[in-house]
Amino acid sequence: MSAIKDLPLLRILSQDKLVKSNWLNKAGVQKLRIKAADTVFSLRSKRVDAEVKEDAEQYFKEGILRYDQFLSPADFDALLADCHQIIAVEEPTSVREEGPNKHRIYNLRKVGFDKYPAVRKYLSHPRIGKLFSAAERKSIDILRDAICQLQVLDQGEMKDKIDPETDLHADTFFNTNKAWIYLTDVTPDNAPFVFVNRSHQFSNTPGRMEREYQYSLNYKVTRGSRRITPEEVSSYGMQETVYSCPKNTYVMANTLGFHKRLKGSPGQRRIALSISTRYNPFTL
Repeated sequence: MSAIKDLPLLRILSQDKLVKSNWLNKAGVQKLRIKAADTVFSLRSKRVDAEVKEDAEQYFKEGILRYDQFLSPADFDALLADCHQIIAVEEPTSVREEGPNKHRIYNLRKVGFDKYPAVRKYLSHPRIGKLFSAAERKSIDILRDAICQLQVLDQGEMKDKIDPETDLHADTFFNTNKAWIYLTDVTPDNAPFVFVNRSHQFSNTPGRMEREYQYSLNYKVTRGSRRITPEEVSSYGMQETVYSCPKNTYVMANTLGFHKRLKGSPGQRRIALSISTRYNPFTL
């Protein structure tokens, strides 16, 4: 049964970044998938809550939002205490070696929301739920629907190792949303988030569709997300923005847009609590 589900024709309407078929990709199936996903997204009828309407409009335009001092000092201190407790007593769900860096990830659903009330309170923040609902154009309950993680990134010695996340890339071919609240100050030494504003819209990036087509032809040797060259960014008249920020800053981005993290300095640590949503783009 699983073999049938993996047939390329049946994977066209899936979240797969690429369909594993030479003839389908040569026929332009990736272009059709991009257009179909965008059409389905436009058909979703979720209304934007009035409280976040202005911010949602900014997000749809730029592909990114930033709030400094997102939580009250008391709520942020409580969240910070909970997260430090998680790091101290819980086992990471995964530990990734990303080039010279070590990335420890704690799946907060597995850790248990009820064990850490400040974490649960943050994830239940009304503005966050409304922003994600607006971004996805459908009702989103963060505790139920989103991927929630505590992330600890330790910078190692670069030497000959390369962190793949420091290459500019787009996560996939459809709208997908991520947010972070930073629990440590993020300077250039702490590998801040880098984003190319407005790059999440194909209408702003003429020629991108053809690049996506060429990318699909190399699916057998492609690993991960499509990498974006500085020349491609320049061809759109765009540039990278580095989002250095103080702790208690909330950043939300549509990672269909081009993004990466800046190369940090050895011995530096960045801690963030992240929320992400990625659904089948062909369902309402």
